[in-house]
Amino acid sequence: GILLVIICMLSLGAFLIFQNIQQPAGPPPLIQIHRPYNHEQLLSGKGIMIYATAASDQGMATLELWVDGILVSEKASPEDVSLSNLVLSAAWVPNPVGDHTIILRATSKSGATSLASVQVKAIERPTFAPVTYLAQEPETVEAVAEDFGLAVEDILEINAGLTAQSPLETSDE
Repeated sequence: GILLVIICMLSLGAFLIFQNIQQPAGPPPLIQIHRPYNHEQLLSGKGIMIYATAASDQGMATLELWVDGILVSEKASPEDVSLSNLVLSAAWVPNPVGDHTIILRATSKSGATSLASVQVKAIERPTFAPVTYLAQEPETVEAVAEDFGLAVEDILEINAGLTAQSPLETSDE
């Protein structure tokens, strides 16, 4: 007798608890991570931009960017406006060297959530043996970088006083 009463009360309590839990309506948001790519190698200490988009027919509430378990950035739609898309762009510096997990978490206005992630690897900046180049004609650092398939920033980093548009005279090193 008393066992039956206890079971009925527990069942009624569980029923009432589950009745009060509201399940999110509609499908979870769709997330697309545009950059970085999965398994991309990034230079440690050199900042990158992370780009992602989330969409939901129920309207988007938030889009969060997490890196290695730390919230880096969050984009929220205004309360009084129902946007079907949210776009997030955030700067991040891959540091230290090693593997990093980038997670985006999207929440729709109806409360449905979804996650998307990519794995990236931060690597040490490669070192190159110094090369001396003598300008052949009046040209710019940009032209030299293009001719040799180098980044302008790399040339400027080891040549103090130059800018991308600095003219180089014949025989300049």
